[in-house]
Amino acid sequence: MHTAEELLAYFRSHIGKTYPDGISSYGKWLNPIIRQVEPNELHLGFTTRHEQANPAGNVHGGVISSIIDETIGALMYYTGEPHFKSTINLHVDFLNSCRPGDALICRARLIKSGKTLCHATADIIREDDGKIIASGSSTLIVMIKK
Repeated sequence: MHTAEELLAYFRSHIGKTYPDGISSYGKWLNPIIRQVEPNELHLGFTTRHEQANPAGNVHGGVISSIIDETIGALMYYTGEPHFKSTINLHVDFLNSCRPGDALICRARLIKSGKTLCHATADIIREDDGKIIASGSSTLIVMIKK
């Protein structure tokens, strides 16, 4: 088992690249680029794709929710004790639409880390105009392996 510091250093070694192997296969489908790694904050870049659109031609709300959940989950990967943390709730406010091909940044921040629960927030910002696409928060449970 790796320490939180080792996991943080490992993530930092991947800045400018996509996810390292073994993080999340679903997350790899979203194809994030690691932009910034801090002990309590993570920025991931995403470029939306045609297959992520809804019938109206906008990026599907489920994809937007997944970007928030995935970014918070990746932050939890190296935050605090090195135990898996599982989402127990996710709240997302959709503030603006985005289209396939848009470049997005998701900024996740750890708000509180406890022995059994963690809480984090995230915002998705469109890079070309700085508009906030969505804002969300999540509570995660610490899954301690015995």
